[in-house]
Amino acid sequence: MPAFCKDRQEADERMLAYAEQTDFDQAWFTPEQWNTVLGIACDKRFGIKEAENALSAHMGEIRASAARARRQAAITADPFPPLLPAGAPVAANILGQLIDAYIAGQRMNLGHGTKMTRAAYALVRTQWTAVAALAPAHSIFGHFIAHLPQDKAALGKANVGGTKDTRKVQGDLLVTIGGVDFNMHIDITD
Repeated sequence: MPAFCKDRQEADERMLAYAEQTDFDQAWFTPEQWNTVLGIACDKRFGIKEAENALSAHMGEIRASAARARRQAAITADPFPPLLPAGAPVAANILGQLIDAYIAGQRMNLGHGTKMTRAAYALVRTQWTAVAALAPAHSIFGHFIAHLPQDKAALGKANVGGTKDTRKVQGDLLVTIGGVDFNMHIDITD
């Protein structure tokens, strides 16, 4: 049985001490959230450790939300995204997906949902290069690279992480956004 608090007063004292120890203020919690944490600390099934985990998770959510807001503000303030050409819809769409991943703080290696022929990918590479040329020097966007398709299986890179998925021929579009490197993998069908 986990260690638990005998009453809400003890739980309140312990959770306040934990919040202070982790440099966090109770003011970031609504009264309902705080009462839930106290209830967890007093519950014999969960106890003090789970209440501390709940506090830490909430603190993490607040910090992640603040980081997302900072990344969104950086995108909004950057002069580059509005400059995207209407004549490069696929490249603009892919860049939009990478921007969304940047703002959300998601994975940096993404797979494009639609497979392409070599000819279609060649057009996207041309669009990517055109988009890259529009990025101002003071933009948070940089290092646009459009790799030629590679046979990943032939290069010994067929496995996708720790999954059973495999890849064959892929093209890669890379960009750095706010100092973070992103890669969009595009499967080539021919």
